[in-house]
Amino acid sequence: MICRRPAAAIKFVLIALLLVVSVTVSVSIAGDAARLPASNEVDTALVLAVDVSDSVDAERYKLQMEGIAQALESENVIASITSGPKGGIILALVLWSNSAELSLPWTIIRSPEDALAFAASVRAIQQKPGNFLALAA
Repeated sequence: MICRRPAAAIKFVLIALLLVVSVTVSVSIAGDAARLPASNEVDTALVLAVDVSDSVDAERYKLQMEGIAQALESENVIASITSGPKGGIILALVLWSNSAELSLPWTIIRSPEDALAFAASVRAIQQKPGNFLALAA
């Protein structure tokens, strides 16, 4: 399936990122006990969970990852991230399929350079095969 409205997909991702509610998260994903900053260090802790099950073909996978990367490169999103009271957020990216995989560990974003580096990392993640979506895994 060809997405004839990539701008709409990017807009959707931008809206999703901007509507995130600030939370303090203390979780372990896929066995990773990476240290999260104290709640007073960032405005938002956000896990980006991406479906990579067999229902997602290569084109859709690329659309998802490119949408996330382009959102993080957007001047408006970067301004929103850096203009909060604490001046930053923390992101992690999880790929969901047969099981959850922490693909990008918790990363603090406080500057355009941080956001651009995370976007580049998102683009570098290769799609992994999986049979089904197992959110409870």
